[in-house]
Amino acid sequence: VLKPLGHHSTGAIKGKITPFYSSGFVKAYNGTDTSYALPWWGPGNFKIRGLQPGTYDVFIDGVNGFSDTTISNIVVEQHHETNLGTIQLHL
Repeated sequence: VLKPLGHHSTGAIKGKITPFYSSGFVKAYNGTDTSYALPWWGPGNFKIRGLQPGTYDVFIDGVNGFSDTTISNIVVEQHHETNLGTIQLHL
């Protein structure tokens, strides 16, 4: 389903994954919504926009021998970006 991205009623999750070559994709999901992002090659930054307010889990797909990681209970609020900071993936 395609959904418009409007800042008036949605929020976002952002962060940085290190090392930058350790992740394939990032997925934010809850019982009713799922969205994806690809980390920017080089710095490892990502942002998932257009999320309805609520509580999400964030799954990071580990690649190149790095382990998958899930961060739970991320609160997204209308008009705000929730910053997860730097997320270190491990072998």
